[in-house]
Amino acid sequence: MAEPKRLRDGKRFQERVCNAFGVPQPSEYAAVFEHGISHKQRFGRIDIFLHDDADFVAVFEIKATDWDRIKPRNVTKNLWSHQLLRYIDKFVESDNLSVTPGIIYPSAPKSKDLRNRIETYLLSYGVPAYWFDKLDLE
Repeated sequence: MAEPKRLRDGKRFQERVCNAFGVPQPSEYAAVFEHGISHKQRFGRIDIFLHDDADFVAVFEIKATDWDRIKPRNVTKNLWSHQLLRYIDKFVESDNLSVTPGIIYPSAPKSKDLRNRIETYLLSYGVPAYWFDKLDLE
């Protein structure tokens, strides 16, 4: 059975992001792609996990969301479905670590109002949105 197009597109985008970020030298810091995590009897997978020292981590989700195709009434539901907020809770509550989070999307929506809505919503939870095509990594 063939994978759905949405899943294939997501995997291709994740591969692009991982290739663009590269793999740092172990002596600099630990970087793990697809880091498994368990918290409150729920399992998840962090797309990019950076562990700098004993009290700081950075966690990033890679989402291949095409915001121009999301119905306006589904934008908030789509944003809320991201697992990143649960990961932040795990590191802050259980591990007593400082966390720098982020979500990487392929590109911003064409509508400036929608882009502002997305960025404002995520920042209200302390999570910045990064638009991959604006990062100049490739």
